[in-house]
Amino acid sequence: MKLRTSLFDRPSLYQHFHRFFSRRKFLYLQRYLGDRTSAVPVKVLDLGCGPGTNSFLFSDRSKYDYLGLDFNEKYIRWARQLYDLNFLCADVTKLAKSGSAYDLILINSVMHHLSDAEADHLLSAAQDLLGPGGECVVLDMIRPEARSTSNSVQRMLIRLDRGSFCRKLRDLQRLLTSYFETDIAYSFDISFVGVPLWDLKLFVCRKRLVTAIPGA
Repeated sequence: MKLRTSLFDRPSLYQHFHRFFSRRKFLYLQRYLGDRTSAVPVKVLDLGCGPGTNSFLFSDRSKYDYLGLDFNEKYIRWARQLYDLNFLCADVTKLAKSGSAYDLILINSVMHHLSDAEADHLLSAAQDLLGPGGECVVLDMIRPEARSTSNSVQRMLIRLDRGSFCRKLRDLQRLLTSYFETDIAYSFDISFVGVPLWDLKLFVCRKRLVTAIPGA
């Protein structure tokens, strides 16, 4: 097992890392969420929720009906201890078979951990779980298109990351558009002392409209 994988399997270290480096990610997620109003709480599914890293965004039960899903039992136990929200340790396929439907599905920093086959599995389930008019938000880091001195730090961090499948923009878009109509809502980077560390995109994905065929 890689050292970084072993370390980040400890929920407390995972949380501290994201508390420091993920502030801009949460800033853009909050910007996307905005000041939403709804007659009933928005049903939210957080796929690959880890130890509840994103859940504070949905802590207002009058606005959100939140479920965090992850297959890592340690992470789910930790999340249940820290947050008064719903968390489930299960494979997303089982949830998809339940007939549940969600208004908002969040996939934050998960895709670069998944092979193409695993990503297809996840996105297919997300497609089934997304309710009418719902949105699937995918936030992930992007591999630089070309090698250069200016992105050498980014490429090094990608090599060190636990995820082995950081994709170029066109490759990630290809996966997403196989299942959804997809728009890039935000493009930004995470930097440290002026040095870009990660380039990220926030995609908003919607189900394709099915057009009726005249005379069918």
